[in-house]
Amino acid sequence: MAKNTKNNLYDIEKENKDRKKNKKKLKKKSNNKNQNNERETISLDNEIIIGVTNVSKEQNLNSKNKKKVNKKKEKKSIKKNSNQNVKNKKQPIKQKNNKREIVDKNVEEEIVEKIILDEEDFIEQRKVERKEKRRRKFKIAKIIMIVGLFITTILLIMFSPLFNIKEITVEGNELISTEQILSFAGIEKEDNTFKLNIGKISDKIKEDLYIEEAEINRELPSKVVIKVKERKPSFLIEYANGYAVIDRKGMILELITEKKDLPILQGLEITNDNFEVGKKLGSNDINKIYIVSKIMDAASNCDIAGLITRIDIENKKEVKLIIESKGKTAYIGDDKNLNDKLSLVKGIMEKTEGQAGEIFVNGDLNSEYPVFRERV
Repeated sequence: MAKNTKNNLYDIEKENKDRKKNKKKLKKKSNNKNQNNERETISLDNEIIIGVTNVSKEQNLNSKNKKKVNKKKEKKSIKKNSNQNVKNKKQPIKQKNNKREIVDKNVEEEIVEKIILDEEDFIEQRKVERKEKRRRKFKIAKIIMIVGLFITTILLIMFSPLFNIKEITVEGNELISTEQILSFAGIEKEDNTFKLNIGKISDKIKEDLYIEEAEINRELPSKVVIKVKERKPSFLIEYANGYAVIDRKGMILELITEKKDLPILQGLEITNDNFEVGKKLGSNDINKIYIVSKIMDAASNCDIAGLITRIDIENKKEVKLIIESKGKTAYIGDDKNLNDKLSLVKGIMEKTEGQAGEIFVNGDLNSEYPVFRERV
């Protein structure tokens, strides 16, 4: 027995040392070792070493062992609780993952639904667009048909006998006869008024040099009015063995052999190169004709324009008026104060009736009195 007790004590001390050194290893030991330790401690309860009982030591050992066992149990319970907590924690993660999977599936389903809806909307839009295109085409075709019918009806009305020409009148002509103008126009009665080419007719009428402008108007349903503006012959120019008739714009209208009752212009710069019927004179001559036209307007205001037979305008600042019927020549200078100058010329001619001579009104009328010099 003594040997057994000694061995037991030795074993217990050894185990205590091992337990102190290997606390970490004791956590991993199974419940079987704890049961063996309990048995060993229980076997020492009623044993005596050299006549002395080791109740206190054994009790201490038992209390220690119980504490350790309790600690282990607490640790195990803590582990269990921790494991349960971990499990409990893992479960919501799984739940979260499941929720995510569900959400992802729902998102995918929504995306697929959206794609399907978009395709359906696209197809519907295409159908609507096609319908609108058909409607537009139908409307356009309808409009074209209506316009075509309208045009055809208008054309039928326009070219019906209702718009055949019944009357032709010519206005503004004094020098050219109506028959001449109509012959140039080529318009005849019973022609359709809408078939007339107004531009061409106007150009044909203006082929006559005495016609400056021609305007053709339709007075529906059956009347045509031709309005003309004539060029009026204003002056004569001695040319070759005859005369050239010109208007106030310098247009050469025609060549004649017999003199007309028009004043003859002298002092122009006419050459054979720039002289042709249907053309205008040079710029210098046109400027001189402009001055002569002003003089003739002032002479007509004084009622002496018909008496002037020649106008010498070689020098624009020393213009001479030849009045052959009265045997007088008037020197009027430039084209300033023409009305005053020509009224003085008229007064002097009346006072010197029957006397040939020269009238000078080319000076300063305020300081110098007009002079008449009788021709000897």
